[in-house]
Amino acid sequence: MNSLPAEILDNIFHFLPIKSANQSSLVCRLWNEAFNQSYLWQRIYMRIFGGKKLPQEWKQACVKLEQQLTSRFKNIEDPVQAAAGLLSWSSRYGYDKMAESLLAEWGRTIANTWVLQEESKQMASPLFLASQEGNIQIVRLLLNYNIDINVCTEDTKTSPLWMAAQQGHCGVVELLVSHKANVDLPRNTGSTPLFIASQNNHREVVELLIKSNANIHTANNAGATPLFIASRFGYNDIVDVLLQNKADVNQPGRGGVTALSVAAQGGHLEVVRLLIKHKARLSDVDDNQISPLMIAAYEGHAKIVEFLLSIGADVTTVDRWGNSLLLVAAKRGHLEVCRILLERTRQINNVNHMNVSPIFAAAARGHDKIVELLLVHGADVTIANHEGFRPLEIAQQHQHQAVIQLLGN
Repeated sequence: MNSLPAEILDNIFHFLPIKSANQSSLVCRLWNEAFNQSYLWQRIYMRIFGGKKLPQEWKQACVKLEQQLTSRFKNIEDPVQAAAGLLSWSSRYGYDKMAESLLAEWGRTIANTWVLQEESKQMASPLFLASQEGNIQIVRLLLNYNIDINVCTEDTKTSPLWMAAQQGHCGVVELLVSHKANVDLPRNTGSTPLFIASQNNHREVVELLIKSNANIHTANNAGATPLFIASRFGYNDIVDVLLQNKADVNQPGRGGVTALSVAAQGGHLEVVRLLIKHKARLSDVDDNQISPLMIAAYEGHAKIVEFLLSIGADVTTVDRWGNSLLLVAAKRGHLEVCRILLERTRQINNVNHMNVSPIFAAAARGHDKIVELLLVHGADVTIANHEGFRPLEIAQQHQHQAVIQLLGN
């Protein structure tokens, strides 16, 4: 056999188990040379494991994987349990040839078996793992065995489709949907596949799910819809797709907060413009009487404040505690927002329910530039809060020297 041509040896050796292949390389120089050829180990790897994630060093990968398998499954005596464990492992890491061999031998017996995952300590099915990792070839293999496509994890009630949507695996999502996966099946938080795809900015998945008749209005347990969550994170493309498909632009979430409010809160001007274009209401307020304009002023998003005012937002709005736009901007130290508001309002001395004025709020926080701006516009420094403190006195109490000097003069 030593005299056999190298190509014949290759054809023989690539069918050997990895351990036997390593041992055979010690027989003689010719065999050793044959077994040190990278292409031979590539053939062995692809025959046993397969998959789309290809290693740089084929022999090293074969030996390492063989050692992992030996270590992980050596103490499992039940052959069905061992095969199920191997299928679970293959499904997670994308070893489609191994999965194909296991399914050919064991079929539905292991295709539906849930296995405790060593890493996460959670039970998972092969379909769930393959969908999570985007291993579409294995998903396709598993779907041939009449498995329950909508079966969910016990802990979070997460379906394979939900997990594929979360990860943005559009091909897997399309395959699962074509096999009648429930496109509106939520996990325990109430979020649907469309919601999580919107939250993670997976536009192709969002479009596919909408095309598959996913309910665009379904909110999660916190009252957030796909449009709400996409607006919160500032995903212009997702917001546009949802609005083009008739998402309710004014559907409130928990506490009455709207998509426009969370877009304004996050400083997402282009999303704000999109929402306004689709008839988002400027006047809608949450349970605390906070409007989109108020939250933009609170967060210091000057461009959004300016835009909302330019299209008719009410500059006199106050929240449930009586705070005006100018007061919250002054308190938070947003100088540019204060400038914009002072160009449009004369309510410089309006106080909240605790008799706090804008200049008092700025003085208490040490915002000397805002105190100076308010003084230029004629702010009344004699107005005391509900405890009787005036702006100068509260600045002295907190030792804001720059403010003390301004008010003292």
